[in-house]
Amino acid sequence: MRAPPWLVGTTWVGFGTMAIVGAALTVPIASSARLKRFALIAATASGALGCWIAGLGTASAAGVGALFVGLGVAATPTIVSAVVRERCSNDDYPHVFSLATAALGAGQLVGPLAGGALADRFGPTVIPLFAAAAYVVAALLAACDTQTSGRALIRPSRVNQNQDMTFEPLSVFTVHC
Repeated sequence: MRAPPWLVGTTWVGFGTMAIVGAALTVPIASSARLKRFALIAATASGALGCWIAGLGTASAAGVGALFVGLGVAATPTIVSAVVRERCSNDDYPHVFSLATAALGAGQLVGPLAGGALADRFGPTVIPLFAAAAYVVAALLAACDTQTSGRALIRPSRVNQNQDMTFEPLSVFTVHC
């Protein structure tokens, strides 16, 4: 299926507009302790829903799916930043936030490679389903983190007099300081 250029452009405008809306909604959400606990679940679930809708295979489904993905895409880094800030001391925050940023970068490199390999093997219709599955995993991990009150995958520990940071395993869900 080939979409006309005006439709592709309109889809990107819709995606970008919803990304701005999602980022704007993040400000009051990140300021509320009650809402912040569920914000990451909502942002990643919005992405999963958008990918699933886009996977329906029509041009209108792709446009609507892009709106849902856009809503969560800009909100996610802001929410993660707020959660990490809440859980870390001022001294540990730069180190832990760097780790979160590195994880995001690794996902942005590995995801398209895996998606491309899956598309080569099973066809291009599998790409939105793969992306939806990745979003679902993220939403489930965020839900587990919410249910475990942030007991997490790694925590920083000081082990020497130079205050170099090392990390020790704690459980399997998120970063906690």
